[in-house]
Amino acid sequence: MRKLQILIIIGTLLSGNFMFAQKQRATIIFKNGDTIKGLAKIAMNGKIKYRENKKSETKTFDLRKVTKLKINNKGVTENYDCKFLVNKKSEVKPILLITVSKGKIDLYKINLSGTNPSFGFFGNNNSIHEFGGSSYSINNFYLGKKGSDFVEKFHSFDVMLDNNLIGLIFSNPEKRFRKAATEYFKDCSKLVDLIKNKTLKKDDIQEVIEFYNKKCE
Repeated sequence: MRKLQILIIIGTLLSGNFMFAQKQRATIIFKNGDTIKGLAKIAMNGKIKYRENKKSETKTFDLRKVTKLKINNKGVTENYDCKFLVNKKSEVKPILLITVSKGKIDLYKINLSGTNPSFGFFGNNNSIHEFGGSSYSINNFYLGKKGSDFVEKFHSFDVMLDNNLIGLIFSNPEKRFRKAATEYFKDCSKLVDLIKNKTLKKDDIQEVIEFYNKKCE
């Protein structure tokens, strides 16, 4: 009985549920100029899963061969650009990012959403008590210079959680935003002042980029 209880606890701890998008209508544009249309989704490994129709065989495309991806998500077209991200180990990784705005500095984002695992423990009379299981949605933002294939991660600021316990991990996002933004845009004192006096906040990231592109030299 004790072993069964332990297995139940382990299963509960590992029971995170992640949201996987079903294949949707999409257009894939390759670096060699070819274009194909069909059903596609972005897999967990970052590659593109594609098939021409529901009866066709699934194919997998490496992002290094792709330049753009357009996905129709509930009637709204999401435009992805394939860029390259250099990590702390100096490894170059291709990544699909939603294009938010273009200019001297380009703004991209990618949304991560899912459900955190529930945690359980045994109470009196072998009853199981659970907590956790909160959903989350995080927008990771990336910046790139005009015409460049490379981007750098700006930060994760837009966090929505339905469980305050999990929210402790993402404490004080406004402060983190101001620190990152004032450092990145330090060559534009007008913009830095707007960020420091909280005229522009983390939810105004697009306005920050547009201000820099139009009013900073």
